[in-house]
Amino acid sequence: MKNISKTVCMNTWRRLFFCFIVLFPGTGFAQGNLEKVLASVAQHNKAIAANKQYWEARKLALRTGLTPENPEVVYDYMRGRPQEIAGNQHDFTVTQQFDFPTAYSKKKALSKEQIAQTEFQAAAFRQDILLEAKLSYLEMVYLNRQKVTLARRLQTSERLYHDYQKKFKQGFASILEVNKSRIQLTTLQNEVRQIESQLKLYTEKLTQLNGGNVIAVTDTLYPAQTQLPAYEVMDSVVEVNDPILKTVKQQREIAVKEKEVARALTLPKLGAGYHSQAILGQTFNGGRVGVSVPLWQDKNKVKQKEAEILYSELQIQSHRTEHLHDIKALYDRYESLRAGLVDYQNLMQDVKSDVLLAKALRLGEISSIEYFMELTYFYNAYDNYLALKKEYNQVVARLYKFAL
Repeated sequence: MKNISKTVCMNTWRRLFFCFIVLFPGTGFAQGNLEKVLASVAQHNKAIAANKQYWEARKLALRTGLTPENPEVVYDYMRGRPQEIAGNQHDFTVTQQFDFPTAYSKKKALSKEQIAQTEFQAAAFRQDILLEAKLSYLEMVYLNRQKVTLARRLQTSERLYHDYQKKFKQGFASILEVNKSRIQLTTLQNEVRQIESQLKLYTEKLTQLNGGNVIAVTDTLYPAQTQLPAYEVMDSVVEVNDPILKTVKQQREIAVKEKEVARALTLPKLGAGYHSQAILGQTFNGGRVGVSVPLWQDKNKVKQKEAEILYSELQIQSHRTEHLHDIKALYDRYESLRAGLVDYQNLMQDVKSDVLLAKALRLGEISSIEYFMELTYFYNAYDNYLALKKEYNQVVARLYKFAL
């Protein structure tokens, strides 16, 4: 009869615990909190603000030098000797130098491509910061879940320790049982302190990322996750939106435009101006025209830019290979973790809970040795499940970094 009662009780617990595990992740509450955290970090992070200002300055620099050089105005006054015969000479000159006309349109096209690249570089920097904040948030959700779990375990352990102390005084328990319960209690107390210490560290980290504004994360629910698309689809989506790849591709476009500018600058430069001269009561004035002959100064500029184009193409191939490896590794890890979570959820149906174990111990169905051993197995299994769930969410966050 005792075995039948135990079996019925265990089957009931298995069904309840399985439902708890499946429903525990939640659906929508944590998502809004995460979005608020990321929005706050994006607004207040000092590094993002500094980086944004840096690229604004770079844009202004990239818009500089697109016009002709400044005109040159020269006035010469020369006293003659002897004064009565030679007199004084006055020269006034205004000159303007021009690159070959096509060079200016090429420079503007180059500037446009360079400015476009700054947007990708700023986006990549911003995503790095926001991913760091998101991973920290997910870590804190995991720690909060552990803290709740440990609080319940600690309460059970304290009650058990006091019960064994009472029974020991009454002669119904041994000193070994008292010591085992005390060891478990001390271990749990230390784990709680470690969790609280880690929570403080991550709170400080999020506060620093938030520009010094305190962010308190109390969530125990992860953001809702939908199943990822097939690897081929996921890889193509990440590649299309990856700002690093966009930066590398844009560098090739810049190299092409730089080659066009270099070729335009090898063409003759033009000069025009006005010259006035006054001497011995006579005045001479008129226009002046000049042209530079491009023989040696920019001899290898075009070849240099052609080499840089080839380098940019190799960089694109290198990044694609690296990107392919990184995304494949993350996706494989995602699939492994997803399978592991399913296994754990199924496994938990056959694992004894701490509540049922305590009841079985109280009814004398198991010994204290069996209780502590089974409880350790249960705690380890559930802790592994929590760690697996955290890593799963962090891997998904890394895969969706491009969306930050």
